[in-house]
Amino acid sequence: MKDRRGFDEAASIISGIASFIGLSDNVIRKATPDMGAYLMTRKVGSEVRMRLQSHLKKALIANEDICLVSHSMGCIVSYDVMWKFSQMSEYKDVQNSGGKVNQWLTLGNPLGEPGVIDNLYDSGDKEDGKYPKHIINNWINVSARDDFVAHDDSIENDYKAMKDRKYLKSIKDITNIYNFWEGSDGSNPHKFYGYLDNPVVAKQIAKWLLS
Repeated sequence: MKDRRGFDEAASIISGIASFIGLSDNVIRKATPDMGAYLMTRKVGSEVRMRLQSHLKKALIANEDICLVSHSMGCIVSYDVMWKFSQMSEYKDVQNSGGKVNQWLTLGNPLGEPGVIDNLYDSGDKEDGKYPKHIINNWINVSARDDFVAHDDSIENDYKAMKDRKYLKSIKDITNIYNFWEGSDGSNPHKFYGYLDNPVVAKQIAKWLLS
């Protein structure tokens, strides 16, 4: 396939500039309309979050051993839901249960993107209200080469404060794997199926299953 990594490098530069001059919201709306609708429309965001909330809440209250696998916009949805469960008073039943996501596996993750960070559920909170708190044990972030959504592939440095505050046990970035998915439109290194098919990702899921 034609080498298009220059577009990815340009996206990294543009993202930083857009965030600096306040254009990130417009960039997100134009480039990823579904993500823009989720982040910037309360009703849409609420409906999307409910699809995860209803199932995850039951599993947490039951203290089940949970591996939450999130891809692309699903990483944002998962982050917001776990923040709500761990920080908002109406979820005392979850907080009092002591239930946790033992392993959170993020694939093709845009949570390092400045425009995304600025629109997360906790973006307007003071320091003591930021980040999902004591609800995740281990966060493993996997990004493929040339994944145009996860071009900021280092999550550990963006969310280091979560580890410093002991909100979780570990954050680990696994970068530069290869996603060989190819569809009718050509190569797509962001595709969920290609991530699941990679032995590095499969190994992380298998380790949790066998632990």
